[in-house]
Amino acid sequence: MTFWGWLVILSIVGVAVLVGVKLVPKYLDYYSVKSLVDSVAEQDFAGTVKKRDVWSRISKHLDVNYINYIKIEHLELKRENAGTSIVLDYEVREPIMGNVDVMLSFQHAAKIKK
Repeated sequence: MTFWGWLVILSIVGVAVLVGVKLVPKYLDYYSVKSLVDSVAEQDFAGTVKKRDVWSRISKHLDVNYINYIKIEHLELKRENAGTSIVLDYEVREPIMGNVDVMLSFQHAAKIKK
């Protein structure tokens, strides 16, 4: 294989590694947030579940894990006949290089245990 062939292959591998290094931490954060929402949904809430109460429980753990791109606007409580669900729906924009960004969309819902 020639020098130019190796250069092309190494540049493709380099871009793939760069994208992986940028995106893997966001997916690990998502799995952390997912388990956090599930654990908050398992906790006991006295009386009516309020968005502010759920957010205060979630935000403490987000601060500890240095996840600062999830805001209270991304949190929603869906009240249905079967019960209340916590829905966390957010997007993360991750710059790759130059003016190239990747938009990751995450959503997780957990039913609150009564």
